[in-house]
Amino acid sequence: HAVAVLSMVGREYRLTKDMVEAASNLKLSLAKTPITLRQALADAPGQGSFVWRLGFHSRGAANEIDSLFSEILPGIAESPSAILQKHKMSRLN
Repeated sequence: HAVAVLSMVGREYRLTKDMVEAASNLKLSLAKTPITLRQALADAPGQGSFVWRLGFHSRGAANEIDSLFSEILPGIAESPSAILQKHKMSRLN
């Protein structure tokens, strides 16, 4: 089962509304969780990091990624942020 994920979306962007309409017309399944256009998503690769590690300003981006993983991979018990936190704790021990 394939699901399209809208990325780089904005709530009031006309292009976002057009993409949702086009997906509906084409009868494409869309994930309920879109990935919003956020600076943290652009910053993470340049910093050699993940959005979960960029601090408070990236919390919204990290939450969206966690929600998307939970939605499209419901059999996964842990979110990416929980896995990274475990890895971090194991390195400290």
